[in-house]
Amino acid sequence: MTVSQSDRGGTPIRLSYLICGTPRSGSNFLCEVLHSTGVAGRPDEYFWHPPLWQEQWGTPKLTAYIRDVLEKGTTPNGVFGVKLMSSYLDDLLPKLAASAGLRATDPPTILNAIFPNPRYLWLTRRDKIRQGISWYRAWKTDAWRSTDPHPGDVAEPAFSFPSISGLVEQAISGDQYWQAFFQRYGTELLAMTYEDLAASPSETALRILGHLGLPQPAAPWPPAWQHQRQSDALTDAWVRQYEAERRAT
Repeated sequence: MTVSQSDRGGTPIRLSYLICGTPRSGSNFLCEVLHSTGVAGRPDEYFWHPPLWQEQWGTPKLTAYIRDVLEKGTTPNGVFGVKLMSSYLDDLLPKLAASAGLRATDPPTILNAIFPNPRYLWLTRRDKIRQGISWYRAWKTDAWRSTDPHPGDVAEPAFSFPSISGLVEQAISGDQYWQAFFQRYGTELLAMTYEDLAASPSETALRILGHLGLPQPAAPWPPAWQHQRQSDALTDAWVRQYEAERRAT
């Protein structure tokens, strides 16, 4: 059985958008901001380790799971949102192709078959050192979102220049992956940065809504966001330590 718009049921999807990013680039926060508009789908990272979601939703078969993703990620106006990471897209694409009954083909064709009328949003983070530090701390403490429970007995990890440097390189490689993807397939996209998102979430959201041809949200912006910046004084200290060690090498 393959996934199609006709057998999926629910609200017909007239527009999809894919948030293309790398870990610790603010994608969770961007999903919250766009979700809050009520007109831009319910984006989330549905395809990071799908078995977790499949167990939660009771949909062990991938095809049924994809139908659920399309339904749960769509707002009543027919807009669907999802975020994808460069680290797993190559593994995900053959599975999506099989669910759509496609033989091996190019990525845009596969994504078009699953996500109706897709548009691409590219989220990057200019400060790669802070991205690497954030990634390292999240990995070691398992606190990936500010909304995640963070047991008080989980100690902060020790600073590790080699580990952070490796994650900085992964973040750079992830950006290069997306850049090569967009260039190779001539993909039209809207690019934005974590820094701009953090400075003005509402302005970033309105820019995206305008790009997608969606109306401004009728409701006011939330008084406070659930996702909060996780950087702190330790982050600042580690940035200085990282730069000092990098200069010394």
